[in-house]
Amino acid sequence: MKDLTINHISFTSKNNPIKPFVLQTKDGELHFQEIDYSKKLAKKKLKEIGSFFLDNFAYTSSHPYWKYCQKNNSEFDKETYDIYVKELVDSYKTTFKNPDTTVLLGRNNKNELCAALYTLPLNLSKVIKNNKTLYVDSLAVNEQYRNNHVSKQLLEKVLNSFGNRFQNSFLIAYNEVVPFYLKQGYMVIDKASLNDDFVKSIKELRIDYPQYCTLMAKNLDVLG
Repeated sequence: MKDLTINHISFTSKNNPIKPFVLQTKDGELHFQEIDYSKKLAKKKLKEIGSFFLDNFAYTSSHPYWKYCQKNNSEFDKETYDIYVKELVDSYKTTFKNPDTTVLLGRNNKNELCAALYTLPLNLSKVIKNNKTLYVDSLAVNEQYRNNHVSKQLLEKVLNSFGNRFQNSFLIAYNEVVPFYLKQGYMVIDKASLNDDFVKSIKELRIDYPQYCTLMAKNLDVLG
């Protein structure tokens, strides 16, 4: 892993700067850097990020909804796909302004987006809100670059960048990737420990809960 010097990138508006870096993989280098938070991202750039996450997630979960977002599926529905991306873009316009948000993008030597991680303070609803908890919203790696420990290294990089700013990390994982997060120190949250309002809020946010996804958390105190 080595640092890249990119002088035009500004981290002044963020609380957890991560310097640009390179990950070596068996398929070539991936160059990582945060988005430039000092500038308003163009809609095209926001769509690129949203589409990248969607293109990866649509093939991860077995929830029947995703077949409408799989471009190589006979049931692919472009209108459904575009609506989902638009909703992501609209949310990014607000959440990317949070000084504790991290958007870390990895590109190959052709400048193609191949990996991305998006985290922010937990603020999903009035019930699901805790400024001491870091929410891992999205983590995806292009299929070509998997099995290179890229996801693991990205997660570690971001969690370590916050120091002691957060006490816990929370995420909602597709059931298919639960084993990965268990290896990263996350634990499945016992449903019996959740109050009814919390469960209700999760169900309102996620049509795939609880059948297709799992709530997980990690104590970040051990990182200190």
